[in-house]
Amino acid sequence: MANRSKTIVRALAIALAACAWSASADATITATLIPSPPVFQQPLAVRLADTQGPHCWPATASIMRDGNVITLSLSFTDSCNKSSVLPYRDYALGTLTQGSYVLIYRSCANNPPPLPSTCNTVLQLPFTITVPVPAASAWSILALIAGIFSISAGIWLSRRKRS
Repeated sequence: MANRSKTIVRALAIALAACAWSASADATITATLIPSPPVFQQPLAVRLADTQGPHCWPATASIMRDGNVITLSLSFTDSCNKSSVLPYRDYALGTLTQGSYVLIYRSCANNPPPLPSTCNTVLQLPFTITVPVPAASAWSILALIAGIFSISAGIWLSRRKRS
């Protein structure tokens, strides 16, 4: 029975050490929105990068949206495919409407039993999508000037006929 207790204590110590390592490793992760700043009615992605160099980035992510909160969760295992070790990876978030949002990035460790599987919130990124004011084209400005000129000419002619 004493050996079993020691095994459980060791497993818990390893799990705590893995969680502490995961939290410290995630402290160097940055998130950049693409395009930056976000543009109304255009697909949005987030680029996750590690400031300390290449990182094991899973090819797929779990993306959930609850109102204006978008949660991106990446699941990590104890192995990493060579093709996943990259300086950064982009994850598509989709097209969003006008509003204020919060992106939450969570790192999840899928540990084999008896170690617990856990998820840690690594970062939160608030951002806003606004509707751009349309820029006036050269033709619309020309049409506006022509309209003002026509109205002014009409007023001038009507005053001239009266006198």
